[in-house]
Amino acid sequence: MRRQAAAVLGTGLLLLVALHLAGGPATMPLFDGVVVEDPYRYVSPPPGADGDPTSSMDRIDLTSETAPNVYSATNEQPPQAQLIIDQGAMTIPAGTTTIIVEISPILPPDPQPPPVLAGNVYRMSMTDQDGTPLTLNAGATATIVLRAPPAITSGSIYQLVKGQWTALPTANGGLPDLFTANVASLGEFAVVTGQALASGGASSGASTGAASEAPVPVPSGGGGPPILAIVAIVLGALALGLLAAAATLNRRA
Repeated sequence: MRRQAAAVLGTGLLLLVALHLAGGPATMPLFDGVVVEDPYRYVSPPPGADGDPTSSMDRIDLTSETAPNVYSATNEQPPQAQLIIDQGAMTIPAGTTTIIVEISPILPPDPQPPPVLAGNVYRMSMTDQDGTPLTLNAGATATIVLRAPPAITSGSIYQLVKGQWTALPTANGGLPDLFTANVASLGEFAVVTGQALASGGASSGASTGAASEAPVPVPSGGGGPPILAIVAIVLGALALGLLAAAATLNRRA
C-alpha cells in the first residue's frame, strides 16, 4: 500500500509539472468581464480623433489633523488620469480646512520630450482653500494612473522636473493601455512611448521623431520553445508508466 500511494503521488506531481511546461510562458491575465473603453480624448485632437478631455476637481473638507485618503479621476471610462494618495501622506498646515485636488489635461509644455507623447499631458495638483500648494511628506508617495490611446500597449510615465522630462518606474495598470507609477511629488505627467503610433494616435504638439526612437520591447506571445514540449512528453510518459506500475502492484496485493 505504501508503494502504491507513493506511485500515485509521484504520478500526480509529474502530471502537474508536464501541464505547467506544456502551457508555455505566462501571458497577460484574462480579466473577469469585458471592459468597454471610451474613445481617447485629446486636448488638441489629430484628424479623426475625439477632443474635449475631461478634468477633475475634488474638494475634501477636513475633519481631523490627519491627511485623508485621496482619490481623484477624470470622467472617461476608464479614466484617462487618476491620482491616489494614502492617508497621512502629507502634513496639513495649521488653518487648513479644505484640500482641493485638481487633474487637468494640458498641451505639452516646452521643452518637448524627444520621444513620442502617447496622449495628453496631465497636470496634477493639491492646494488648500486659499490656493497654497500642499506637498507630500518625505518618503511618502502618490500613485498616478494614465491611460494611453488604445493602440499603445508599451510605454512609460514621464514627469516634467525642472524643465526636463524624466522617466519613472512604470507598471501595467490592469489594462493593456493603462500605466501606473509612484511619485514623490505632483506636477505634469504623460505617457511616453517608442511604439509606432497608428494613424490619429499621436497627440498634437508631440515630437514627430517616432522613427528614430527605438521601440520599447514587448514580450511576444505564443508557445514555449520545443524543448519544453519534449520535456512535457517525457514526463507524461513517465507518469503513465508509474500509473501502470501502481496498477500492477495493486493486482499483486
